[in-house]
Amino acid sequence: MASEAAVNATKSAAEAVGSAAGAANQTGFTGGPGFDTGTSILSTAGWLAFVLGVIFLVYWLLKRFGPSTFAGGGRGALRLEERVLVGNQQSICVVKYKERTFLVGATNQSIRLLADLDKQGLSGFEEALSQSVVGDGEE
Repeated sequence: MASEAAVNATKSAAEAVGSAAGAANQTGFTGGPGFDTGTSILSTAGWLAFVLGVIFLVYWLLKRFGPSTFAGGGRGALRLEERVLVGNQQSICVVKYKERTFLVGATNQSIRLLADLDKQGLSGFEEALSQSVVGDGEE
């Protein structure tokens, strides 16, 4: 009886292996020399190129349109707080460096410090602006 059970177990195991092999043949994978490695290598290379392309595209979009902290463009100590155009290619800018704030006038030819807003406050701005306008007219 024990040998009959062993024979039945062997037969059922052989049938299971045979049905698995038949299923593998139906899917096209034979597991032998019929497997085309050229196609699989090209497919893998294609997917790799696609994934690298997507990564590059995301990097480029974040660098172009994303926050300035990405890709080494972190916020430094110098920041342009505000800029107002006052004439043809002339502007007045509020620039912050670390904890200090400056009022700067900029043209194509020069950049001038109009006021140190931390030291002078708003009244210093008005005074520096009037001196700058009068001083530019005398030059």
